[in-house]
Amino acid sequence: MHWRRPHHREQSMENVLYTICADNKIRIWAPMERHGPSVLQLWNEIDMAASIQPRHLVQTEQATRRYGFIIDSRDFALAMERVVQCENLHDKNHQALEHLLEVASKNPEICVVLDGKGHMCAWGLENVGSKVRSSANIFNIAHVEGLHLSLPSEALPHEDYAQFYPFSGGVFDDSFTILAHYFDGRIEWLDSKIHILFDPTPRKRRLISRAIWSGHGGAIKKIVRTPVGKMLISRTDDNKATIWRQRSASAGPVLVQQSSLLSDLHIHRTLLLDDGKFLVNLHHNAVSFWDVRPFHGTMLEKCDFQLSSKPLCVLLIPTTDAKSSTVYIAAIGVDMAGIAWEIDLPPDDGYVNGTDGVNGNRRYLRQFCTFNLGVEEDVSYIIPVDPAGSRVKISGFLDLFATDIALSYTHGGTVRT
Repeated sequence: MHWRRPHHREQSMENVLYTICADNKIRIWAPMERHGPSVLQLWNEIDMAASIQPRHLVQTEQATRRYGFIIDSRDFALAMERVVQCENLHDKNHQALEHLLEVASKNPEICVVLDGKGHMCAWGLENVGSKVRSSANIFNIAHVEGLHLSLPSEALPHEDYAQFYPFSGGVFDDSFTILAHYFDGRIEWLDSKIHILFDPTPRKRRLISRAIWSGHGGAIKKIVRTPVGKMLISRTDDNKATIWRQRSASAGPVLVQQSSLLSDLHIHRTLLLDDGKFLVNLHHNAVSFWDVRPFHGTMLEKCDFQLSSKPLCVLLIPTTDAKSSTVYIAAIGVDMAGIAWEIDLPPDDGYVNGTDGVNGNRRYLRQFCTFNLGVEEDVSYIIPVDPAGSRVKISGFLDLFATDIALSYTHGGTVRT
């Protein structure tokens, strides 16, 4: 829903309500009959499906999905005013600007329809709420292509939508900003100029993505990273975890969400494997192996175990062949007894499906051995040494740590490596 906003807070104007509906219709509601049975009456509607009809029709649910948002007349007028002040009227955008100046003279509200495939249609709404309704009150402004968004490609049903908040201003005085809230938990900051956004000529970069924000809905309990520092995983008390990838940007290193997962079991410890493509969660009486390459992590297998004491950690055991697709992990308890598992990592281009090894007859996770480190005193914690071993290096804003040295300490103050 969207309520029309006045040009100034002190300005009084008739309420207008826009509803963007699941049947691909945008309905405009206004108080046309003051003595009618309801406060708002249906003034008009826009068929979003009919507004965008691509040349190559694909009859899938995603292909017929439409998105819509409203640009209030106040924001459209302000954006046009700033463009006229800043733009060189003799450049190649002059024709598109002239067209929008003619549109702005009607003081319309703007209804924008998107299909998520790069197509956009814009409609002007004139004299919204007037008792005399005419087909001329709704007129087309532009049909454009090349408006690409970061819509989720692997979204769950309840995540497959987005809402938009447009306004004048942003990076530059003549910027026009659109905040896109994707229902998978991300917010994208999109920057453009109003005449570039609605320019009917082909453009490759109609919108510039300035940033994408995402995160947790609750307090973060723990953050774990890979030894080289390129990948992180953060998790909350309700066992929701997000996997982040460190990426270089012009302003410095940034974190980009790669995947997320929700575990039915309490996550006691987490270990990232193969540069963050997979991970192992240590639970109280089980370990689970996850594929976190897709946006939604998938549990591939779970293995129950029994230790004689509370498990403290799950560690990667170094091997002589760093490129091997087989890795070994170990969980160690308070009494320094532990269990080791062997994991066969799926290939980089392999499609993985199923839980508890249900992918044909292949199993990824199996118990390898049990051991006891021979320390008679109970320990409080065991961690990889950070940083240690070889010469300390820096990876962006995260330093490296060694995988061949671990440190334990006891309640009595004894430290062992």
